[in-house]
Order: sequence, then C-alpha cells, then structure tokens
Amino acid sequence: MYEEKHERDTLFSVTEKYTELRLLNDAPSGFGWAVLVRDNFENDRLKVIKLPNREAATRELLVEAEILAKIAQYLRHPNLIQLGSVECYKITWNDREEKRWFIVLQFGGNNLRRHLGRLGLRSVEGRQEYVYRGGKPLSLDEFFDIGLQIVDGLKALHEFEEVPGQHIIHRDIKPENILIDDRGVVRLTDFGISKIVERISQSITVAGTPPYLPPEYALGRISAASDIYSTGIVLYEMVTGRFPFRSPEDKFYTMPTPPTDVNPQTPAALSDIIMQALYWNPNAPRGEQARDRYHTAADMMNDLRRCYGRLHPVPPQFERISNEPGQQTIYRNKGT
Repeated sequence: MYEEKHERDTLFSVTEKYTELRLLNDAPSGFGWAVLVRDNFENDRLKVIKLPNREAATRELLVEAEILAKIAQYLRHPNLIQLGSVECYKITWNDREEKRWFIVLQFGGNNLRRHLGRLGLRSVEGRQEYVYRGGKPLSLDEFFDIGLQIVDGLKALHEFEEVPGQHIIHRDIKPENILIDDRGVVRLTDFGISKIVERISQSITVAGTPPYLPPEYALGRISAASDIYSTGIVLYEMVTGRFPFRSPEDKFYTMPTPPTDVNPQTPAALSDIIMQALYWNPNAPRGEQARDRYHTAADMMNDLRRCYGRLHPVPPQFERISNEPGQQTIYRNKGT
C-alpha cells in the first residue's frame, strides 16, 4: 500500500496522466491519503485521488468505489460527490510487481471545517473534554444555504434504492466530509465506511468519527436516523459556533443546550429542528431511545424549508432549478 511518501512518489512517476499538486490531509487517515491532482489528459482539470495506506483500507476504498459507482450510474445529484474512475497501476516495489488500486473523484472544494471551529480533546482531572477553538456562528443566510444542501444530499442518498428495500447509510457525516466549492455548491463525500442496509434499522460494526456518532452506535445499531443525528451535530456547530457536548460521554445521558439558548439569534423553530435531529432519551426502553428523532431526511428537509419560509416575505417552494454540479444553486419560489 501507499504507506510512505516515496511510495506515492513512485505512483506519480509511472503515470503521465496525473500531476500531484498537494496533499489534502496532512497525515494518512483511516483510508490513507487524499491528493489533489491535475488531470493532464482532461484540460488540466482538478481531481482528487484517494490512496489506501493498508490492506484493510484498500477494501474500504473499493467499497466506496462501489457506492459511488451506483451514485454515478443512477443518482447524479448535485450535493453528492461523483466518482471519476477506479484505477490500478502495476508498480515494481521491493523487487516484486504489485497492483496498486486508487479511486479518482471530482474536486469538491474545501471542507466545511474551514468555516467552523477546530475540535479537539483535553484531559481535565482525568476526564476527557472537548475543546472547540475559533468557532463562531454562521449567518442565517449562510446556514440555510449550506444546511439545506447538506440535508438535500442526505435525503437523496437515503432515498436511493438500486434494489427495492436496500438503502445507503453514510455513517460518517462530519464537517470534514462536507465540501463547498467556489460557487457555493455543497457535496457530501467520503463513502468509505458507508453501508447498504436492507432494513430500516440493522446491526452493524461500529465505525465512523466518535464525536459525531449517535448514541445508538454503542448498541451496534444503524438506521437513516443515525446519519440525521450526525447531521444535527454539524448544524448545531454551524448555528452556535460551539460543539453541542462538553465530553464524549454526555451524549449518552443528556440532550445538549438548545441552540437558541446558546445563540439568541437562532430562530426558535430552527433550534427545535436541530434538537429533534439530536433527540435521544436514555431512559426510554431499549430500541425506543431515538423514537422522536427525525426518521427520514425528507421530514427534516420539509421542516427546514418551512422554517426558511417563515423568515422570508414570500415563502419559497425550494424547487431546485440548477441540478448540475458546479452551477449556482437556485431555488424557485412557489407558484412561479
């Protein structure tokens, strides 16, 4: 695998198609490396290459490619990153020929984390607490422009069925996996641990980024509502400039402070939507703790649209006019 920098260099030395521009991650993450490249055979178009750094990461990469291939074939949605290709090169390494797999994606811009605070952990009297530095609330216009696109992409992902009864769950919604290009188009990315499930709720192996995982992951359960919870955390950060929980354990025992109490500029209706996305009742019977959370992204999207409409003189229908990636996102008002 591409465990070391010189192994990446070897790849780019044997292909004339791509020129490495810069790393998009400073160190290999769970899957490996993300590299911004120029495609020399497509008018120098910017693309992203994902390189695995271990055998298990190669399997994850090919799973992601399978998910993205389905999206590319059946679901060309402007708020979902698109797969370019899955490629394999033969490289002579340590005196033997090896196959090296990687995937090529469209370049979706910078991630949402650049607009939010930096999340970390610190130890306080033997207890782990979150540290959130540099965060500040987005304006309501920014919030709705970005937030509606996030939920629209999630809605499309959850509603897609190649086979009746099978649904895709992202499992790793977080600011780093939400990209915004220079036109303001938002795209969900990183489907490396996504899963195709055959029931609305299914037992799973826990995976994802711990601060954004819903409490039910501790029980080994997954559903569309799990992605909604993670999305709720992201929306909370966007509207308050803070992380909703003080410590990793808090989510299991308590609900966060409502956004409107943290940032008084937050409309009460919007605060309620985010709190419903984060709903968790630790005292409810097993399997019922998330009962009052949004069960579908479509329901959450409808409430966000109504909330947006109440903040504007003419409530918009939010029918998308521009559906192609890279175009400005335009919504048409009701009745036009």
